[in-house]
Amino acid sequence: MLHERFRGHILNRSEITTLLPPLATTSDIVIDVGSGRGDFLFYLAEKYPQKTVYGIEIREKRFEKLARRLKQDGFENVGLILGDAFLSIPIVFEEGGVKEIYINFPDPWPKRRHARRRLITPAFVKVCGRVLKKGGRLSIATDLEWYAIHTKEVVSGAGIFALVEYGRGDDGKIYPTYFAKKWMEEGRDIYYQVYKKYS
Repeated sequence: MLHERFRGHILNRSEITTLLPPLATTSDIVIDVGSGRGDFLFYLAEKYPQKTVYGIEIREKRFEKLARRLKQDGFENVGLILGDAFLSIPIVFEEGGVKEIYINFPDPWPKRRHARRRLITPAFVKVCGRVLKKGGRLSIATDLEWYAIHTKEVVSGAGIFALVEYGRGDDGKIYPTYFAKKWMEEGRDIYYQVYKKYS
C-alpha cells in the first residue's frame, strides 16, 4: 500500500520524490529500482496487468523519458518515482505494503573510495525489508561475479532474507533489460539472485 499522503494526488513533490501518476491500489505492488529506459518496467506491467508496478529513477532526464513513454503506451498499472530509492521507498510505501523489488545491474562503484555510493548496502537492505510483505521477494542481477558475491554477503548478512535462487547465465531467469541484452551479446555472464523475506 501507498502512504496516505500519496493517494489522490496527480503530482506530489517533496525534496526527494516526484510521484506520477497517483495509483491508489489494493493490488500487489512491485518496484523496479533504476528503471533507466523502462524496458523491464513496462515488461512487468504488460506481463502482470493485475499488479501495480512502480519504476524509481534518480536521473531526471531518464525520468522524463519514462514519463513520455508511459503517456504514449498508456499503461494504467504503472507509477513513476523520481528520486533516490533509499530515500523514496520508505516515504512512498507503507511497511509491509510491497510484494516484490527488482534491482537490475546497479552501478557497482568498483573503486574502494567510491564504495559508499553503492545502492546495495546493509541500510538499503533494511529499507527493502521494511516495505516488503512477509514472503516478499528481492531480486538482483549483475554482470560482475565479484559484485554478485559482495551483494550476496550484504543481503544475507542483514538477517532479513533467505536466499532462494542464485545462478549464472540465461536460463529464463534473465529479464529483458537493455543491459542484460547488451552484456549477453558481448558474451558476458549474468549473475542473478532472489531472496525471500523471512517475516
